[in-house]
Formats: sequence, structure tokens, C-alpha cells
Amino acid sequence: MYLMAVTSIRPEELAFKWLDLDAANLNLMVVRAVNQGEIHTPKYHRVNRPIRLTQADVDRLLALKRRMKAGEEDWIFPNRIRNGKVLKSGPIWHETLLGRRIQPVARSLGLPHITWRLLRHWEVTSMIRAKMELPAVQQRVGHSRPGILLEYYAEVLPASADDAALAMSGELSGVFSKAEKADRVSG
Repeated sequence: MYLMAVTSIRPEELAFKWLDLDAANLNLMVVRAVNQGEIHTPKYHRVNRPIRLTQADVDRLLALKRRMKAGEEDWIFPNRIRNGKVLKSGPIWHETLLGRRIQPVARSLGLPHITWRLLRHWEVTSMIRAKMELPAVQQRVGHSRPGILLEYYAEVLPASADDAALAMSGELSGVFSKAEKADRVSG
């Protein structure tokens, strides 16, 4: 869950092998996707897109790899054994992960119903609120055009709506804050 939140990947892109992690360059490569156990190419228009990580995130992944005693060809998030049977060999199925693990924890914490779509909307909105450049957000979430982010994902935040109201009111009335007046004089 943490990796999905910090990378903003689609849930089906959880099909990572350890060889997809370029620890030296702080990148995790999206090279495959999985739906109901079937491996396919990712939805994004560019296969092999890098997702930039922090050193702390790489260290967290490498610690997981050591605990798992995993090799380069192993899945970072493999299927688990259920009822004594191995499901299908391969990466974790995101279709069952949400209902089996994430939603029960969210309910116990008093959080609203969590969906993959809700998480992606939160991630995009958070990046836009942090004033990240749209091409960087676009690449991170894996969209072919930045307009998709604004049309389908970014939510209007109350603080942004207030900023827009103040900016337009100040423009039209000629009343600006001291910082804006200083900026206009120096500019």
C-alpha cells in the first residue's frame, strides 16, 4: 500500500520483480501489469517508464528484499498461499488485495470506503496541491497527456478556491496584499 501511495502507480502495475528496481539511480521501472493473474504490458503509452523513488523508499524496499531472501527474478509482491494451496504463481492480485487487506484496516480506523480510484485521485490532488509541474505528475501516474489529470483527477481544494477568489477580487478591485504590492513594485 505504501509503495502504491508514494509511486502513484495503477494497482495492476504492482507486477514488479526485484530486477525492476534500479537502486543506484532511485528508480522503479514499470514494465508489466497484471489483471487476474494474467501478465500484460502497462496501459501507459511508454513501456518501461521509470518511477523516481527517494533513498528512504529504496532502503525500505531493499530491507524487504533481505527479509524475503529474494532473488532478482522474484516478485516484489508475490501471491500468497491460501488454505494450503498456492494460488497462481506470479505477482499479487490487486483485485483481491483491496477487499482482503486494505478495506478491513480502513474500516477499523474509521476511514471511509477505500477504492483504488479514490487513492489515485488523492495522489494526483496532493501532487497538484504541492505545486508539482504537470508533466512530472503526468509521468508519475502514467498518463499520455497532462490534461487528463486536470479533467479526471484533480479535485478543487477549498484553499485553492479561496486563492482564486482573492486573486480575482484583488485584480478587479485594485486591492492587493502587502506582498502582492511589493511584488508589483519590484516587478
